[in-house]
Amino acid sequence: MRISFSQSKLSNFVLNATGTEGVWGFGHDIGYNRTDWDVVTDPNYGMQVRWDAYVKAGMPELKTMDDLVPFLQALQDAVPVNENGEKVYAFGGFPDWEDCVMKFTWDLMTWYGYAEQDYLGVNWSTGDVVNPLEEGSLYQKMLSINNQLYRAGLFDPESISQNYDAYSVKVDAGRYLLGLWGWKMQSYNSAERTAAGTGYVTMIPEDAAPVVVGTAPFGSNRVWTIGANCQYPERVLEMIDWLCSTEGLMIYYNGPQGLCWDYDANGKPYGTEFGWKCWKDESNTEMPAEYGGGTYADGKQAINNSTILMNAYDPEGGFCYNHDAWDDGIAKLANNMLKAWSADYAGGARTGVEYYKLTGRFSLHPLTMYTIAARPDDLAIKRSQFAPIMKEYSWKCVYAASDEEFTTLWNEMVEKCKAFGYDDVTAFYMGEIQNKLDAIAAGK
Repeated sequence: MRISFSQSKLSNFVLNATGTEGVWGFGHDIGYNRTDWDVVTDPNYGMQVRWDAYVKAGMPELKTMDDLVPFLQALQDAVPVNENGEKVYAFGGFPDWEDCVMKFTWDLMTWYGYAEQDYLGVNWSTGDVVNPLEEGSLYQKMLSINNQLYRAGLFDPESISQNYDAYSVKVDAGRYLLGLWGWKMQSYNSAERTAAGTGYVTMIPEDAAPVVVGTAPFGSNRVWTIGANCQYPERVLEMIDWLCSTEGLMIYYNGPQGLCWDYDANGKPYGTEFGWKCWKDESNTEMPAEYGGGTYADGKQAINNSTILMNAYDPEGGFCYNHDAWDDGIAKLANNMLKAWSADYAGGARTGVEYYKLTGRFSLHPLTMYTIAARPDDLAIKRSQFAPIMKEYSWKCVYAASDEEFTTLWNEMVEKCKAFGYDDVTAFYMGEIQNKLDAIAAGK
């Protein structure tokens, strides 16, 4: 597919095509359809569980969040230490990505379709909003669950004092049995471990529908345009045109056709043996002399921008531009662990994304051109006053020694935050959320 420009100036093209004057460009990472997903193998958000612990525990049920504590207790009982004899925790986190709510509580809500809108949670499929400090909110429930995990010895007590790097070291050492992000937990899944049936897999509580993010037909925040003083605008338009074509995109993302990849008899792309070597070891794979020599990394495109999203599916060929989503790419992901997960849990799905689609248990967050308005200065001040209180007391609630202490801390948090204008900021956001929901409904 190609975006065809026939004029020497983009502004002239737009003027002739639409009668509208102006300076024009287009955003990066464009998706063809807002209902497509921005991931192709592992979900960004969702429950990641150590398969080996799940199997050793006898595959316990997880129907609702009420089952999470006994579920994780069974897993930790089955795998109490890692391969180095270090204590394993069911769950843990860190505070350095937070300025308001506790992320390792908040992100549990993504399992039920809620996307972040500052400290609020919005299910953009249903329009439901989680106001964290409402009595009985899902955020309060998730805080209570984390508190139960802590009191049962399942939540890493060092979470409050460690950073992302320390957390990552523990993930890679196999010291957690539950994770929240597919992109993160895969670092543990080495070939040796997965061959032995050990590693993280995607799961979903039976009553859940995790959030997935759609692609943006209008692109994102990096802009392709032509400078006013460009000496050869026609040539630049040809380059942009090619970078929006199927040919250009396939080469841009996957290297030279015929060397790294090609099409089969059915018109579907596949990677060559050399191509897969390039993609898996860019810096150490030497290119043939006729392609300029050097390593694959030396010749890889170095433009810090993209036209069409790598994970988009070509509207004419029906294939993804990302080689990881090709049939041979999915096949290369297969290992003993995933085969067992596919057969015994995931109903034949080969990846976490396939599992979401196979079950239909997901909540789409379609993207829209509507941008939530910036907070007025007075509301920004109010938020700056209650946000650190929410963060501090959320962690205190998780570390409470009893139900009574949890309730006391919760009530103190609500009272103090509301005294600093929490309800005023929330009311502003609720109006903006409705505007965005209206824009989604209108397809804007």
